Amino acid sequence: MGVPLEQQFACLAELRRELTASYPSVLSDRLLRIARKYGLDRFPEGFLVSGALADPGPSGARAALRQIRRNTPGHDGTFHPLFSNEFYRLCNPDVASSRVPPWVHYQVFGRAENRTPHPLIDVSHLAAWFPETSRGAILDEYLMRPSAWTADPGPYVDCQKFLLHGNWDGTTNPLVQIVRGRLIEPWVHQRLLLVDTSSGTPASARLTGIGYLLSRSTARSRLSSVETWSAVPDPSPTLPATVMVVPGFFAGVAGHAVAVPSASMVSPDTTVIALPTEFLSVVSGATLPAPALRFIDRALAHGELRTLVRTAPSGAAIAPFSAAQDVALQELVLHENRSDLIVLGYGIQIRVTTDTLSVAEQVTSVPPTPVWEAREERATDLAFVFAPGEASLLISDARVAAAVRAGAAVCILEFGSVAAWMPVLGERSIVVCSSTTMTDVLAFVDRGRVALFDQGDGASA
Repeated sequence: MGVPLEQQFACLAELRRELTASYPSVLSDRLLRIARKYGLDRFPEGFLVSGALADPGPSGARAALRQIRRNTPGHDGTFHPLFSNEFYRLCNPDVASSRVPPWVHYQVFGRAENRTPHPLIDVSHLAAWFPETSRGAILDEYLMRPSAWTADPGPYVDCQKFLLHGNWDGTTNPLVQIVRGRLIEPWVHQRLLLVDTSSGTPASARLTGIGYLLSRSTARSRLSSVETWSAVPDPSPTLPATVMVVPGFFAGVAGHAVAVPSASMVSPDTTVIALPTEFLSVVSGATLPAPALRFIDRALAHGELRTLVRTAPSGAAIAPFSAAQDVALQELVLHENRSDLIVLGYGIQIRVTTDTLSVAEQVTSVPPTPVWEAREERATDLAFVFAPGEASLLISDARVAAAVRAGAAVCILEFGSVAAWMPVLGERSIVVCSSTTMTDVLAFVDRGRVALFDQGDGASA
């Protein structure tokens, strides 16, 4: 650029102050004016926006800022090779659930919070190369100071090897040059370069997926292999076989999905990720032998779970659909004296070597659940089950408030709290739940004792 490096850093600081002042908006004219004031023809590299400031076309800086403002979900931005919208959303659910463009969040908050903008960048790994630099400034140092370009930005890329043997252009940050077109070469770890010619998934999507798995998993998983699973189900897998199971999320055999009950992109234990045409996983967990595997792919009522436990063959492993179902199955195994059965942990990857695999289906017809109405029942026979965000119903509904004052139990059903509430619910003959908690409640309470809460006419003004 011809502009002294410290002047570029000063420009970068002012650009970020402007972004913070206008957050979450992106005021393109002001940002462009700041960069020009410092004599730059492009934004500083740490700003992660490509394109010439004076270029009015689709490859210019103004077009890149326009793309950032659009913030289209599901469309990975191309405004800089080292910022991945989809990767940042995957790694930061708080950003994914907001309307803030990921790039804006990173520049204003994420950088200072040690969040990473790209699958090949690991800020903690870079920190070892810059022990005297604050975490929030490490990536800027790496991107903008040529003397820092020999550092490896993560455990899966070797920039030193690229500088020595990779036909480096001598002027561009080596990681930028690698990502732009030199990925399938020896300086990038092969686990990031799995290529399946039968897959319709773009290479960039796979890179994002694998990078996410490796950045979110344990150190042990970083040393394990990465597997690819076709999303096209195999209706009759060859058995006996080893089934990769994440209860409630995924089951696969020999590279094919067998059951996918969840619409989530990432498994609860962050070892499996769903891409548009395939699944990626890191190998995690133990291998368990079991003569039969029952994989539950939906919510089942308590009576249906009881039937499944009673009829399962000896030694069978059962994969629950939800955390509540996990607790209910464990209680039923004890109650039905079926200590020979194994209940797999919900959302935790395990390998099951089995002769028989079946996806559990509903075994009975389910009558509709009645709506609860205030009757002459004793309050001590009642238990109300609400989700955390529904606690206001205790105040706003006169019937509930009166019942609670007279001795009704109230359960706020949070993840992992089902087991703690089961003794209370077991003592109450009527369990009133909201539509939000209905599925979980029916897993461990017989349907005949359950009623659906409806504010109806009982709400106070």
